[in-house]
Amino acid sequence: MASSGFKMKRLNKGYVISEIGSCEDADIVIPSEFVGVPVIGIGEKAFADLINVTSVEIPSSVRFIEDDAFSGCTELKSITIPDSVTDLGEGVFSMCARLETVRLSRRLRTIRKNTFENCDSLKQLVIPQSVTELEDWCICDCSSLSAVALPKTLEVIGEGVFSDCVSLKNFVVPGCVESIGKFAFSGCEALSRILIPASVMRIGYGLLHECEALKRIYYAGTKEDWDEIAIDDKCPYPEEDFSAPSYTILFYSEKEPYEKGHFWHYGENGKIATW
Repeated sequence: MASSGFKMKRLNKGYVISEIGSCEDADIVIPSEFVGVPVIGIGEKAFADLINVTSVEIPSSVRFIEDDAFSGCTELKSITIPDSVTDLGEGVFSMCARLETVRLSRRLRTIRKNTFENCDSLKQLVIPQSVTELEDWCICDCSSLSAVALPKTLEVIGEGVFSDCVSLKNFVVPGCVESIGKFAFSGCEALSRILIPASVMRIGYGLLHECEALKRIYYAGTKEDWDEIAIDDKCPYPEEDFSAPSYTILFYSEKEPYEKGHFWHYGENGKIATW
């Protein structure tokens, strides 16, 4: 049964929930219609800072969710965003400290700024195959996050996207990514291995700052390809020390190379192996 008591705002094509109103449900079920008219959206900060909400069910009538809609819902544990949703605003789940399970719409093109910032209980996250961009800081400070499935369609990883995700240990950047923003993995102190594809053309400053466990970068191209990447070496905060840890870059070689250097390939089991 759908929850009731919400404050609504009328748009041309339907209603948008603007505030929680008199609803006191812990397990919220968003109605698909209101007075016979579709509910098409969840407004900015509509459910922000509600500490009693544990789950939210969203109907397929909803097309968009605005900025900070569920920000600060510290007891929210699970949510499914239906495929009808094509736009998810900034900071929608920021500061949702107990959020464990999220299923995202398969029609999203972008994960916007601060969407999952400080979701400390989130251990795994699957980004849909429709997504091409991860905006700045969208998954940062998720202290329990240890596994992220990224789509093959991804082209841009923004600034600080995975910064301070201290449980990430291994990371494979998808093969279509062209740009990785500054501080994207800064503070990932458990990160010991990262694979960067040859598709990458730009790398921002401080990419691996404070990644103290990192010993090797596996690059899926040649040394010549690596030298062509536009790597930003200009510190945006000159008064700070953003020196990177000491690591070795290994270059991909399908066959065992004759020259000396650091090289890797895929072994018989499909796992990374060094020559």
